[in-house]
Amino acid sequence: MRHSLHRFLASGTLNTLASYALYRLLLDFMTYAWAYSISWLVGIGVAYGLQRYYVFRQTGGRFGLLWVSAIYLVQYLLGLALVVLWVRGWGLPQIWAPAFAIMVSFPLTYLASRRVFRAR
Repeated sequence: MRHSLHRFLASGTLNTLASYALYRLLLDFMTYAWAYSISWLVGIGVAYGLQRYYVFRQTGGRFGLLWVSAIYLVQYLLGLALVVLWVRGWGLPQIWAPAFAIMVSFPLTYLASRRVFRAR
């Protein structure tokens, strides 16, 4: 488990940086909403590939990509709720809101992903 956790953290960092770079690139050609949506969707595909071949080294089954997509949608919605809670609910600085969301959602995302890619 420890090794997959380290690989999950490394792959998540790589995926986040790549998605952000794609977002910045796409901003030159489209609105921020489209750029964000496309980079988020590409990020899901990258996350699935990294989790399947690098992190857990399992197929994830027939519905692996669907489950990973659902996990990242829930992560996004949870993160958004946590950011709003941090800023509006608790009146804390906006700059740290995403870090709080990541700290809460990371373990949940890891555990859910590990369940999808568990050995069958």
